[in-house]
Amino acid sequence: MVVPFFTSPDKDLLHAESTRDPLGLMPIWSKVGHQLIPGLATTVSRIDGIQGILFLYTCLNSLSQVTRIEKVDGKILLFLERLWEYHLYSYRDNNPCFGISRLKADDFQLNFNGNGTVGTGLRQYYRGTCNNKGIIANDLKTLNQPWQGICGRLLDSTLIAWLEKQIKQVDNEEYAVSASYAYGQVKAELIRFSEGSADLWQELERALITDAQQKRWIEHVVQNVKDWDDFERSPQYLAQSIQDYAKSQKDCEAWVKQCQNILDCEPFLQVMEAAFTLLQESNRTSLKKFSNNLAETAPSDLHLVCQRFREIYLPLPSKRLLSLQAMASKLQNKEYRGFVVDLLSDYYPLICNERGKSPIVLLDGETIIALSATGAWPDWSKSSQKWHNGYFIKTQISLYTDLQSRMGNAHG
Repeated sequence: MVVPFFTSPDKDLLHAESTRDPLGLMPIWSKVGHQLIPGLATTVSRIDGIQGILFLYTCLNSLSQVTRIEKVDGKILLFLERLWEYHLYSYRDNNPCFGISRLKADDFQLNFNGNGTVGTGLRQYYRGTCNNKGIIANDLKTLNQPWQGICGRLLDSTLIAWLEKQIKQVDNEEYAVSASYAYGQVKAELIRFSEGSADLWQELERALITDAQQKRWIEHVVQNVKDWDDFERSPQYLAQSIQDYAKSQKDCEAWVKQCQNILDCEPFLQVMEAAFTLLQESNRTSLKKFSNNLAETAPSDLHLVCQRFREIYLPLPSKRLLSLQAMASKLQNKEYRGFVVDLLSDYYPLICNERGKSPIVLLDGETIIALSATGAWPDWSKSSQKWHNGYFIKTQISLYTDLQSRMGNAHG
């Protein structure tokens, strides 16, 4: 029987889930990946984005108390977010963190209400990591120290004076200013902030690169896997490389197990995704026929994949992980019918319930009813050999190499 779970949302695991992940597997691989690399989100791969959060909240925290009391922080942050992204678009050769399609518009406007263009997503994707890393406080409005002090010294007072003038228009729904015109007025101040300082780079290294002593294995990968960032280079290979390095050291036992959890997690998640996609393509198929098809075309290593997934241990395992491990037990024992019943009658409906979504695959008695076919027929027999999720490994190394280049420029 599947372990009963989430009659109320598991907030720790639901963060940033997407409807493109119908089985809610992202929180599983995220939890496993965060053992080795705590606090990161997959999209947080650039120091420019971290600096963007620092810029936004340094500005916000530097405004006069009168302005903070009278005006809405969210509107001010929206204005600043788009100003920063426009700065990156100009300063980094048309390479902002997000919002590239919007920034290519002929007349990109800055305003306080989002009319004409939406927020670029920088806050959405980077703020959580900055909070996890202790850069921004839990109120998601205040920079912790030493960040406010360090960044305050990089922020020219003329920019704050300019911003205060713009904020006077915050309640004017018709207010908009050309991004190129605004940037022309504060370009020098934004460039100064981007150039950073030795103190800033040192603190970012502490928060992002050495907080879990990961600098050692990062440097191992960078020095020994020259094409680590190649699109074709699977995170599986990188996890194995990190594990091999950890085994060669005398004080890295924890990394060995953390990497093993990554290596044991992904094959089973891909098995689950392939099985669910097949269910979506199997409208009006009998439960017996579908179960028999799974049995006849099962991956040759399915028993081992399920066994290893069941051996994943987390200090605080989620109920969702325990439920997936229970279904892994069904597959390991070749109980295909029981696996499908548990998936469609217990696990998947509760995921839908948490999200307030209707199921797209139903089990009506002995009949599978699919409401939304994808047009894809995955190769279930080879699904365990696929690798889709990143487990933050390339993200972490990207932050390291980006920061190293800035440190080098500072010393140069």
